[in-house]
Amino acid sequence: MRILLIGYFANDEIDTGGQPVKTKLLLDYLNQWDLEIYRVDTFFVRNRPTYFWRELFRGMLVSEHILVLPARNGVKYLLPLVLALSKIFGRTIHYVVIGGWIMELLRKRSLLRYIVFRCDKIYVETNIIKDQLVDFGFSRVIVMPNAKPLKPLRKTYAINNLKFVYFSRVIKEKGILDAISVIVKLNLEHKSNATLDIYGPIPDDFNKLFHKIVNNHSEIRYKGIVDPLESIAVLKNYFMMLFPTRYYTEGVPGTIIDSLAAGLPVITSDWESKSDVLKERETCLTYDFKDNEDFYRVLHFAVQNQALINRMRSKCVKESSKFLPENAFALLLNELS
Repeated sequence: MRILLIGYFANDEIDTGGQPVKTKLLLDYLNQWDLEIYRVDTFFVRNRPTYFWRELFRGMLVSEHILVLPARNGVKYLLPLVLALSKIFGRTIHYVVIGGWIMELLRKRSLLRYIVFRCDKIYVETNIIKDQLVDFGFSRVIVMPNAKPLKPLRKTYAINNLKFVYFSRVIKEKGILDAISVIVKLNLEHKSNATLDIYGPIPDDFNKLFHKIVNNHSEIRYKGIVDPLESIAVLKNYFMMLFPTRYYTEGVPGTIIDSLAAGLPVITSDWESKSDVLKERETCLTYDFKDNEDFYRVLHFAVQNQALINRMRSKCVKESSKFLPENAFALLLNELS
């Protein structure tokens, strides 16, 4: 079987963004089977457009199935062209959705709804996103969670510290300022010794402000970027993960998979698909979306109920198994046959 995989491989350079991580992971999974994979890197759309389009046509000529993993702009501009070519060449097109924002885009753009509707199969990360598409009139929608090739902890241990961790892109939209504010408030009002370690890439336009804030609070520390293969070793010794995202349309965030595999319960905002990924008082504690007062309340509850948090650790590890590639991507092989 010949498959054309179109996605952002970042020219094989290290990139911790959701799109390149998922695209490379899917390639690694498919390479385990008796398949011929022809890959096309959307990195070259702007950098070497002639090369990109030549490779795309070559892939179309030799492949039976087309897997495309576009980001938001790719859905607007690349997917329509790939769809048109797939119909000309008589290929089956599989649209693999990254994240949870697709309905937000389709509600605004009727032409894109028509284009996505014509894809032969659509893969989304959660049942909630699937239900939204089905309610919108889509069929052939398949749930395929995000995944990571991690080795979950074999055994969990009670953590007797108040070391919290943030493990994501360091941007306002991911709620980093919210996380800092509640930790600082907890220490001021309750004389706690809580700390917050922050890992993740910082965009240039936020770097100066971020470090100015961090330098004013001794309990807040920036620890750099972690090698993806070392995430469990880093996270397993923390008390809880903070995931204060302000993106309502998250799908299955990679950082949540890291946290579960490390046996690390999460304090999270109530994003749209959260209930499809985390279980209240089993793998997470949830606060109202964009509500820092409620965030603080839940944080204080966790500090007062450390025995509950420690009981949740083994449940986190158990839940992480469904986000391993061999489980999350298994149904894809059936759909390609």
